[in-house]
Amino acid sequence: MGADVNAAYSSVAVLLALATTALSGEPEVRAELRKSEDKVSIASTNGITIVAIKSVSGIGGATLVQSGGPWPTNIAIRLSVKTLESFIIKTPKQSASGSLGHPGLLTITKTNDCIQIMVPYSFVEEKPEQLEFSWIDAFR
Repeated sequence: MGADVNAAYSSVAVLLALATTALSGEPEVRAELRKSEDKVSIASTNGITIVAIKSVSGIGGATLVQSGGPWPTNIAIRLSVKTLESFIIKTPKQSASGSLGHPGLLTITKTNDCIQIMVPYSFVEEKPEQLEFSWIDAFR
């Protein structure tokens, strides 16, 4: 009987751990890149989901797909390009475009090693299945 009780407690502990993870609402997204030579990493820090993309040619695109849990409230796309001639992001219901110096509705900033684009909250608020975006580096 002791083994049965221990097994039951172990099963309950595993279920509680899974439920806690599901209830925590951690955003889960994955990125699908158009070009196989480009690389992506996704991490969450300080309430911001950072999608860092190493663009080999300076021209590319990606699709962010919700892979469980809610969409992150704050998404920063970081492109390893020198400058940004064009950036377009869209969902089935809306789109926005901009460039470095002419951000339009987007918040676009340059750092030492990348250009960062903040995804407007309205894009994730509508809970789309995916977000599509593309970019062109002026100095490719």
